[in-house]
Amino acid sequence: MGTLFNLMHYCPQNKQLFEFSFLVSGLRKVYPYYFTFTTFTKGRWVGEKILDVFAREFRAHPAEEYERCIQAGTLTVNYKKVATDYKLKHNDLLANIVHRHEVPVTSQPVTIIHMDEDIVVVNKPASIPVSVLYVNLFLIERIHY
Repeated sequence: MGTLFNLMHYCPQNKQLFEFSFLVSGLRKVYPYYFTFTTFTKGRWVGEKILDVFAREFRAHPAEEYERCIQAGTLTVNYKKVATDYKLKHNDLLANIVHRHEVPVTSQPVTIIHMDEDIVVVNKPASIPVSVLYVNLFLIERIHY
């Protein structure tokens, strides 16, 4: 009923489709890519320094890494470079550009076992994420109707 399709991505800059995954030894891999995480300033952050907020709220990296990103301009406010002591304001848009390397997943097909107006039942390999933690290889991207 359902089949795995070639993972394609539309690049608006050059108006072309390109394949962003490839197969190697039974694994589907994604070419490394840049991704921009965005969020608006939360009320509790207003008036605080951007570096303090990132060091406290986003603990994936040490404060020194966020300081480096702010200074390099990959962590911005309203898409503009700011100082590490910038104080956040209401409705500031925070953007953090990261270079992603996704974990490979199996290239085994995802098949639809049952589908009706209320439910879709699939047989998926365990290595394929269901959620969008990894943007390009999650389950919904792999099912084609």
